[in-house]
Amino acid sequence: PEKRPQQQTMMDATEQALKDKMHLMVSAPTGTGKTAASLYPAIYHAYANQKKIFFVTSKTTQQNIVHETILPIAEQGFNFRALYLRAAENMCANDVYFCHEAHCSYAKDYHDRLLDSNIISELLKEYILQPDIIYDNAVKQTLCPFEVSLDLSFHVDVLVGDFNYVFDPSVYLRRLFAKKDYSDWILIIDEAHNLYDRGMNYLSPQLQKEKVTSLINQNKDKKSKVFKDLTKALKEIDSILHDLNLEGEIHFAGRQYFEADLNIQSWDSGLYLYEQAFIKYLIQKIKKR
Repeated sequence: PEKRPQQQTMMDATEQALKDKMHLMVSAPTGTGKTAASLYPAIYHAYANQKKIFFVTSKTTQQNIVHETILPIAEQGFNFRALYLRAAENMCANDVYFCHEAHCSYAKDYHDRLLDSNIISELLKEYILQPDIIYDNAVKQTLCPFEVSLDLSFHVDVLVGDFNYVFDPSVYLRRLFAKKDYSDWILIIDEAHNLYDRGMNYLSPQLQKEKVTSLINQNKDKKSKVFKDLTKALKEIDSILHDLNLEGEIHFAGRQYFEADLNIQSWDSGLYLYEQAFIKYLIQKIKKR
């Protein structure tokens, strides 16, 4: 209803940054109203200049605040649409999360069946597109809910989702970032201080020996060839980790961390064995339901 002085200061700075096509970093205490103070001028600027907004957060609770901020604008009849993205695994309608046409009726012939349906036009009658609405409509037509949400992303003005969709090299939205010119997008990074740790995790995968050992112990006595193949692959990886552990004890005694030169050929061999065994394991799970 009323702008706080701090919000007005932030809105003025945001508006100026958008006009000048500059980056802007804002620091303000909790409760200042940063979400509204960034979104309002961004929506105004985007609407006037045919641009789109990508609002990324590190927590689902922050997405709820975005929803509370956008809803009053939509309720006033402002002609724009917002789409909330949910992780593929959490949008999966299959009994096993395994994205392959051969094993998922929702993915099979998806593009042909999407064209035959009217799901996109029907969903676009909504101004706020929440994951549950997309999921329910997609499942009714046996279409992959996550793929439907991605196809909807081309038709909306505001996208709201996790940091991953922009910054994670393995899951970022390739269909949006395939081109080199992003000048038609405004990116708002909420609670950007959380991006530091998240960024390190994206680029620094971890593998714990305890987990590998635990998986071996869980599966080593199972009779099925699938589990024998899995255990064999895991033992190869465990052997590599054991050798690294010995190197640490001999050359870096008393050190919490140490760097080592990895034998990439051995790692690739172990990974290849594991991937082969794991795919067979997933197929067996699907066949046996």
